[in-house]
Amino acid sequence: MEGESTNVSKAVATKCRRSLSTHTYRLRIKYLNLKSAKGEEYARSHPPPECDLEKWKNSIDNKWNDTNWLKQSSANIGNRNQLKTKHRCGSKSLPARVHEVDNMIKIQAEHCSQPGAVLITLEELSLKVLKPRSGHVKGLGLRRSFSVRTTSASTDSDYVRHLEMEIQEKNEEIQSQKEEIQPHKEEITAQKHEIQAQKEEIQAQNKEIGKMNGSIDEHFEITSSIMEFLKK
Repeated sequence: MEGESTNVSKAVATKCRRSLSTHTYRLRIKYLNLKSAKGEEYARSHPPPECDLEKWKNSIDNKWNDTNWLKQSSANIGNRNQLKTKHRCGSKSLPARVHEVDNMIKIQAEHCSQPGAVLITLEELSLKVLKPRSGHVKGLGLRRSFSVRTTSASTDSDYVRHLEMEIQEKNEEIQSQKEEIQPHKEEITAQKHEIQAQKEEIQAQNKEIGKMNGSIDEHFEITSSIMEFLKK
């Protein structure tokens, strides 16, 4: 990977941390589903194919069933439920940010349509679309001071790579959020299927009860007729 070693290390570490967190979360969901369906002992002895049995049991004993971990997990869930927004983009809504990105793409396309045009930098695009702030480019972090002019191509290149890495990290955050939401959607879908199956079963039982009630009424009418005949 190109760029400053510090930024490269930071990007790799962030990616690995999020990937590990997502993987661990999915394993716990599988453990809870197994435990609910077939019991604790079965869940302990049947790890998913992608997980080693020893590491599987270690996660169950030292993490997922640990009192302190469960307490902290409940606190984190409570904190997330109190959030007013479901994204990490600040108070501005996602549609507003998408609109700003669309404007940037439009401006870049119009500029590049001119003969001999050179791509507008991310910093210049941000300043054209968003309101400028002293020493700061919205969505891109700190920027170089415009009072300092340099002809160094390497400095410009490093700065552009830095901005690209910042954007890549934001994209990875959004992707990570999508991956975290996906298991919940699958779980809700499974619950809907289960509820639908229960409704169908109840309807079938109601039909059976209706048939039984009809048979009882018919039997009562026949018995009444016989008794009337015997009386005569």
